[in-house]
Amino acid sequence: MHSMILFLKRKDGTSVDEFYKYWEGVHGPLVKPWAERHGLTYKQIRMGAPTGPAEAVAGLQAYDGIAVFEFKDADTPAKAFSDPDFLEKVVPDQAVFLQPDASITIAGGAQTITS
Repeated sequence: MHSMILFLKRKDGTSVDEFYKYWEGVHGPLVKPWAERHGLTYKQIRMGAPTGPAEAVAGLQAYDGIAVFEFKDADTPAKAFSDPDFLEKVVPDQAVFLQPDASITIAGGAQTITS
């Protein structure tokens, strides 16, 4: 199993409530058919004020959300992110509510220890 984790920052001038409403109500449904077509699991994680010292130290409070994609085949992202639907629908929609230059993406193999 592989994971891609994106730390997301909302667009300047967008409130936290507006960000979540758009991300969950508009962007999520837009991403869903594309993700399903490519065998990606897509999760949206809300971030808020730091919930504890570890989160504050890690600097995670600077981000408004985390998107997690999980997939079985390491080649999946190359195919999925070059899909015309992604490029023509999802990418332009990101500019509506995100600061792409302020986001961080990490990816790698994942080993599940417990479930």
